[in-house]
Amino acid sequence: MSDIPVLIGEKIKAFLLHLMLSIGLLAIILLTIYFIWYPYPLLKAVGGEHIFLLLVVIDVILGPILTFIVYKKHKKTLKFDLAVIGLIQVAALLYGIHSLLLAKPSWIVFNQNKFELVQYNQIIVNDIQGSQFTAKLWSKPNFVAVELSSDVSKRSEQILQEVLTGISLAQQPENYVSLTSKNKQLISSSKSMKYLFNFNDISEVKKVLSKCSTATRWLPLKTNGLDMVVLLNDNGDVIKIVDLRPWH
Repeated sequence: MSDIPVLIGEKIKAFLLHLMLSIGLLAIILLTIYFIWYPYPLLKAVGGEHIFLLLVVIDVILGPILTFIVYKKHKKTLKFDLAVIGLIQVAALLYGIHSLLLAKPSWIVFNQNKFELVQYNQIIVNDIQGSQFTAKLWSKPNFVAVELSSDVSKRSEQILQEVLTGISLAQQPENYVSLTSKNKQLISSSKSMKYLFNFNDISEVKKVLSKCSTATRWLPLKTNGLDMVVLLNDNGDVIKIVDLRPWH
């Protein structure tokens, strides 16, 4: 009986050590996700939260608990048991990182009268020879704009292709130009702040706008998940993306 408190103490130490290592590793990944791959609130916009939750459950909760269960200092199979737990954690971690990387927002594209969020795995022909618009897997999402061809027949072909295939022009970097080149169109297409109250709780809109005093206009951000809002100033400069709804 006297060995039980000692065994429990050893298990707790092993559990806490595993927990601290897991939290430290996940913290590094969390910072990368939230500040580079998915700047707030884009993880929510594309529905990537469930993958991140899976990482937390397996790497921070399940791993240390399994270590607590199997740990016994002089157990012959202890190294093997811990190795298996480690492999499960690493496999889950690699799966989660791979999934998040492929689905990361690469471009936020102004197209006609709205922004469209284009994820890495949605890009059609990413590496165009000599183009500055090549998405990097590890980089932050960038703002660009779409420009239709000045040739009438080519323009009609582009529009028809989008209608027939369902592939947005925003997914094709060959159509990209700098966002600043569309500044006038940005301003003319943008909407007054008062319209945000039609689709959101009044207090929530006021709370968001109180932190963005220079924002005076907005445009919708269309995503494959939860549509959001891009705030602009009077000059058509992007202020930030906020977690508000642009329509019902």
